[in-house]
Amino acid sequence: MNQIAKLTLVIAGLVAAVKATTVAASEILTQSQVANLARSVTSQYFQNVDPDMIRAMVEIESSRNKNAFRYEWHISDASTGLMQVLAGTAKWLYDDMGYRGIMSKSPTMADMFEPRISVYFGAAYIDWLQKYHRSKKGGEASEEWLVRAYNGGPGGAGNGQTAHHWSKYQTAKAGLA
Repeated sequence: MNQIAKLTLVIAGLVAAVKATTVAASEILTQSQVANLARSVTSQYFQNVDPDMIRAMVEIESSRNKNAFRYEWHISDASTGLMQVLAGTAKWLYDDMGYRGIMSKSPTMADMFEPRISVYFGAAYIDWLQKYHRSKKGGEASEEWLVRAYNGGPGGAGNGQTAHHWSKYQTAKAGLA
């Protein structure tokens, strides 16, 4: 990534941080809105992805804030929207992996703030992780492996940081209405 692109991401992150201090109620989706969105996206595009997994991940990734933004300094990328999908991951899923069901162009960071697009690419990544696990490890992926791999990538599913993510996920899922 070139310096201009990095600077653009940093500036976008600072703008998002300022906005986050004054989050309007309209930017936070209700649990019911997230449930409807998760059911709609999974039933239309990803029948093998559990909508309750999506709902719990939205809780821990963004607290249902559609404008959530986090710059990931260690990888020079940004997580955006409800599902906190990395901009580079969404672009890779669209451009290289063929996940194009919801858009006619490669997603931009701005697109990822749209709730339906964020949920689509979050579910697409889970779908890809399931396929990866079947092809590389054999058999179906466990829910724990999927959640931990969503957070740390397929190679990071076993590290300590992803264990904490799994714990937060379990708490969030248990609290779903």
